[in-house]
Amino acid sequence: MFVLEEPTSRKRQRISLEPATDDQSPVTKRQRSSPGEEARSGRELPSFWDTLSKIRLSRGALREFDRRNDQTECSPSLLPEPTTTSLPKQDLHKIKRFAQHGGPNLAHLRGVCSSCIQWYECMRLTGCDFQYSNLPIPVGDAMSQPSSRSRKRSSTSNQSGTTKTSKSCSAYSSNFELKLIDHGIYPKGYEFEDNRTPPPPANLEDIRRRLTQPRLSLSPSQFSESDFNNFERHNDRAQTEWKAMTKVVPIIAGDSDDRHPSEADVPFGHLEPMSKDIVKPKPDIYYGAKPEQIDRRVRDELGKYIVPSSDTSLPAVPNCFLEGKSAKGRADVARRQACYDGAVGARAMHQLQNYGASPPVYDGNAYTITNIYHDGLLMMYATHPAEPKVPGGQPQYHMTQLKGYAMTGDVETFRKGAAAFRNGRDWAKEQRDRFIADANGTAQRRSVEPSSSTVKNSSTSSSTAAEAEFTDSDTSADELALDNDLTSKRPRRASPANQNRYQPSIGRDRHG
Repeated sequence: MFVLEEPTSRKRQRISLEPATDDQSPVTKRQRSSPGEEARSGRELPSFWDTLSKIRLSRGALREFDRRNDQTECSPSLLPEPTTTSLPKQDLHKIKRFAQHGGPNLAHLRGVCSSCIQWYECMRLTGCDFQYSNLPIPVGDAMSQPSSRSRKRSSTSNQSGTTKTSKSCSAYSSNFELKLIDHGIYPKGYEFEDNRTPPPPANLEDIRRRLTQPRLSLSPSQFSESDFNNFERHNDRAQTEWKAMTKVVPIIAGDSDDRHPSEADVPFGHLEPMSKDIVKPKPDIYYGAKPEQIDRRVRDELGKYIVPSSDTSLPAVPNCFLEGKSAKGRADVARRQACYDGAVGARAMHQLQNYGASPPVYDGNAYTITNIYHDGLLMMYATHPAEPKVPGGQPQYHMTQLKGYAMTGDVETFRKGAAAFRNGRDWAKEQRDRFIADANGTAQRRSVEPSSSTVKNSSTSSSTAAEAEFTDSDTSADELALDNDLTSKRPRRASPANQNRYQPSIGRDRHG
């Protein structure tokens, strides 16, 4: 054991570097929680990092790195004993000066815990014989072994003793986009390894032409310069996302009444997850169809793809979305959210389009629109499904930009942008209603076919019974044949299918 001399300076004394004795365990910098109470608040699931094709440097990755480091215990009894009995005064001054300049470069000690580092530094500066083989923890992989220098951790241990559950990765993580790509969901501008870009939808130009159609509700007589100034004032004052969604977006969207059923901030917890490691979609606004518009058989069979919430009264088959951000919001987060929303909507429309069909058909068209509004800029995207990379795999989803408008530029640009948003919403509703009508028709035909076979079987049974009775009666063969002929020609009414009585209102909103 080495003894430190008391410093002669009147400045605040530093903590003694004397190592712990056999009767005194070394002081740890943080409390370790038991395996059952490991605190992982606000972190992604461990399986999220294990399945990533490439881990990007982020706060979440560093937290997971620290969490795995904490699982490795370093036993103090295995630490090498120092060979010196005292620390000379000149060595103490060396250590002080060394610490003032940030300490030594310990990059070559990757995989060694902080306790071993402290022992190593003391022995190195005092001339002790030190070998890497003396360390209880071997130098290994940086992700599976403790780091050489501990960082400040806000939630490494659970000080309160309560157990907190893990959270899935959200769009605020830079690894979220990579997780989408790993599952075949490609954002706008993505390039494959051979520098190929995803193909645009086959109906891209048709959608763009539809978006540029003028609307009477946005003409100069209906939307004046003063209305635009009011919109610009609300946009400048929207410092939070809530303000942007409640004060700014309604001016762009207009009053849609009951023509466009919508909901806001609803988690899509009822849908089949795209990936178990990422959060459920929760668009700021989505537009869909009223549940009663869809045949119940279709809802039952495709519920995990087209019914987003466990509250079945909310709109279904979402295929038009809006993600809004204020001036302080992050545009990259909005793009990731929009990419995720578009894939969920494209999957719902593709399932509805191929209801009752096998194998599924990929026509290359887009039937889903996603909008982003961020600090006066409106961006519009289309998402369409493509065939899986391997037979029987998951479909691919490609995001393509449609239009972009600087809504605060001038009143003419605002009119074009607002018209594009409303036209896109109308177009999405038309595609949704068309697919719902086709799926309803398929469900009705499938319900009628079993009834027809039942009628045929019943007629055959009646004929067989009549023939058996003929052998014991005086009825002639011609009369029996006539009766059977009449019976077989008389149609039996099949059970009518459950018809949907809902018809969307065709009322027109005052904004067109």
